[in-house]
Amino acid sequence: MMRALDPLVNPLSIAVVGASDKNIHAVFALRNLQRWPSDKRAIYAVNPHRKDVLGLPCYPSVADVPAHVDLALLLVPSSVVLEVLAGCEDAGVGAAIVNADGYAESSEPAGAVRQAELSSFAAKSSILVCGPNCLGIVNVAQRVAPFAGPMETPLWPGGLTVISQSGSSCSALMTSTYHRHLGMSYLVSSGNEAGLRMLDYLDYFATDPQARAFCLFLERIEQPARFIETASRIVSSGKPIVAITVGRSAEGRAVALAHTGSLAAPSEIVDAIFERAGVIGASSLDDALDKCTLFAQLDRDCWPRGRRLAVFTTGGGVAGIVADAAGASGFSLPALPDPIREDLTAETPAGIAVKNPMDLPAVHLLGERSVAARFIRSCLAHDSYDSVIVATIPMEEKLRLLKPLESAQSSTRKPIVISAPAIGSLRPFEHDFLSNSALPLITGVERTISALAAAVRFSEVRPHERARARRPTALAQAVLAAASASGERVADLPVLGEVLCAYDIPVVPYRVAADLAAASAAAEELGYPVVMKVTGGDVVHKTELGGVRLGIADVHQLRMAYDELRRIPSLDECRVIVQASVLGDREFYLGATARHRDYPPLVLVGLGGIFVELYRDVARCLTPIDKEDALLAIRRLRASAVLGGYRGQAPVEESALAAAVVGLSDLILDVSEWVDEIDINPAIVRPDGGGLAVVDAKAVLRSQRAGGAQ
Repeated sequence: MMRALDPLVNPLSIAVVGASDKNIHAVFALRNLQRWPSDKRAIYAVNPHRKDVLGLPCYPSVADVPAHVDLALLLVPSSVVLEVLAGCEDAGVGAAIVNADGYAESSEPAGAVRQAELSSFAAKSSILVCGPNCLGIVNVAQRVAPFAGPMETPLWPGGLTVISQSGSSCSALMTSTYHRHLGMSYLVSSGNEAGLRMLDYLDYFATDPQARAFCLFLERIEQPARFIETASRIVSSGKPIVAITVGRSAEGRAVALAHTGSLAAPSEIVDAIFERAGVIGASSLDDALDKCTLFAQLDRDCWPRGRRLAVFTTGGGVAGIVADAAGASGFSLPALPDPIREDLTAETPAGIAVKNPMDLPAVHLLGERSVAARFIRSCLAHDSYDSVIVATIPMEEKLRLLKPLESAQSSTRKPIVISAPAIGSLRPFEHDFLSNSALPLITGVERTISALAAAVRFSEVRPHERARARRPTALAQAVLAAASASGERVADLPVLGEVLCAYDIPVVPYRVAADLAAASAAAEELGYPVVMKVTGGDVVHKTELGGVRLGIADVHQLRMAYDELRRIPSLDECRVIVQASVLGDREFYLGATARHRDYPPLVLVGLGGIFVELYRDVARCLTPIDKEDALLAIRRLRASAVLGGYRGQAPVEESALAAAVVGLSDLILDVSEWVDEIDINPAIVRPDGGGLAVVDAKAVLRSQRAGGAQ
């Protein structure tokens, strides 16, 4: 059961241990606690070497404080943290914030030891431990800030909860929320998480009515299965989560023996975790806060739910910028319906086109019955539009005239987003407008579109349960366990073919031949034309080695192809595969990886053939996968259009490709003990109901010698 975090988040008595006017963190902490004075909340300074600090009397230890202490904010060196915590435990303190550094973030071996010792204490103690290497908590809702960092700007109260594993980012996030007028309920600097972890805070705030949206700064995702469960539950309850991650470079990526290795780095797995949980990913602090803007500024009932925009501007250039940015993010600008266009034409000055976007001089914003007001109200009320953007330079008079449109937003439950053309900090009159208006105001067209896209994304995607039962096959486990135990690094089609078929992933019929006579017999059995390719040995990418011959029409061509393959350097001991030719010109790639053992296996689908890594048109899904997941992934591909009747081609079965994705998900889950990666390329999707057929596949095996994994 989740431990209540009240002593940490909403303490009634706080002891600042290590209070000093010489310690900048202590100065920040005391000033932040004095920022919101309350008769119901007591603040104590603890320092055995001082009589008073910043007007507060000092006590030698927490035990000497003349009242019960809910929270101890520790601003002491790491060398004495455990000693101080032991004293806090004896005094019955409920929670502690450990500001000290020199723990897991340190490059010194002693740092890891200190982290382990603090984790052990936190696991056994009744004290809730936040940190180490953190700044603390800001509770805007209850007006208390045991926070040892700068708070340079006022904070707008509201529904956004920020949880950051990076302490240095917290103050920057607070400042940025002020300049965007994003109302905040809580901010947590969780640090190295020796005690409480990100997911503990998420669990605690999940049912808090003050916390209506979340912004996370993640340096790592621990317990990915719990992260998915917790985040999915929060998102399903109607609370969006926007998350920034770091460490998304290619550094540390394993050498790829299959395409999957280069297409499924840890950053892609994190993206797949977000996709599964309904979390909205962000690339930077600014990007995250941009995406949080409408969640923070708009009432929940008015969050946008579709991608059709009506745009009103007071400048033609701005109209083009809005249209370009909207199109790049998947929005459309539907033409004005005839009744709206005809009504507005009668009221619009001659020479001004009545269209969407609607561009008029600023003077036409004036008045309840102005063209601008009628355009906005008409578009909101019509089924053709989901949101209206008013792109104009905000001036006090303009905002005053736009405010009455709140009623149209409220009645239609569609947002009117006021967008300043360029990015900048909000001015005092703009803050006043947002404090007294239900209309949102965003500086920068790109920021506006980013906020709309995030809100629409939240409305489109909901986590769902995947209850379909898998059916593990002993065949797959036995075959791949034996191949792994043999010491081979790569298993080719002769090993994988039967396994794939057991998971309803059809393979083009083939035969393995050790010599020319066997190859000739196989071709006669399968029927010409056939394909011949090398297998075994160190062969990985056959095409790159020249190890594939297509369209072999007769026994003469078969002999020539066989001789050519045998002359490839270093392939003397390799056998060949003779395979039936398959009709179909739409090639796809399927991959699966269990290489990153802290995360669930990942399945990938994308454009196949030799261009899979060149075009990198790949969608990624976290396992387990059901048909709905598979279809959504396929439809995200740029290449998905080739499944339909593109330029006169006969359409093919999307469901056949989806079934193979589901089968591969089941397979990698069943054999991840023995397999790092599986690569299926190409898989040909055939027209006229011909389904899918795998042409080639390989698996990168995990060595299992001497009775265990190496």
